[in-house]
Amino acid sequence: MTLGIPSLFPPRGELINFDWRDIASGTGIIEFFGSAMTLSGTVVSRHLVEEIIDCGVDENHGYTQDPEATLTFDTVEFIIPRTVKGIAYVSIPLYISISSGQGADQSIDVTNIKLIQVHVGGSTTDLTNEFDLETFTETATGGFKSNKFLVVFNSISSTVIKKGEKIRLSMDVTGEAKTGILHNPTDRDLTINDHTIPDSRLSVHIPFALDI
Repeated sequence: MTLGIPSLFPPRGELINFDWRDIASGTGIIEFFGSAMTLSGTVVSRHLVEEIIDCGVDENHGYTQDPEATLTFDTVEFIIPRTVKGIAYVSIPLYISISSGQGADQSIDVTNIKLIQVHVGGSTTDLTNEFDLETFTETATGGFKSNKFLVVFNSISSTVIKKGEKIRLSMDVTGEAKTGILHNPTDRDLTINDHTIPDSRLSVHIPFALDI
């Protein structure tokens, strides 16, 4: 027999720890940080994690591939479906470190930045359009230069990330010696060409639909 009286202990919804919420758009945002797994000094895989891990994403401090290196950072596989939608933010810190008298300008380009849905089996679907950063350049006078670039993607339509799928950050990087992504999230005591490396982090803010 149903009395029509609300339960004193209604079913409890799933708890998700969002870093911040955008109530106007009905989304909760989780910040993911770049990390890299290395084996004998070589990067073997790159990841997006929810906790700051004290490891670099550019262990060699420079890209010399011709014409470019494609870097991909993956979340873990989703164990339950989640809907992504709305505005996503990608923060990419870059650096250039030139020794005195090196004799040549240095530059780095980051292009084709995008977020991707990785399906079970490995096929992919783009979640965003691609975006290119302006060329980041330093003159040959010597010194250390860094800058943080913010990419805003406001075109993610409502998309279900299914169980077993992942979200991927992809970018193409073309750079010269002593240039790269500056990832030092816990302000480790690091130097490149005798220049102290500041606190900085590669991060992605991904919006998820709120259950409201």
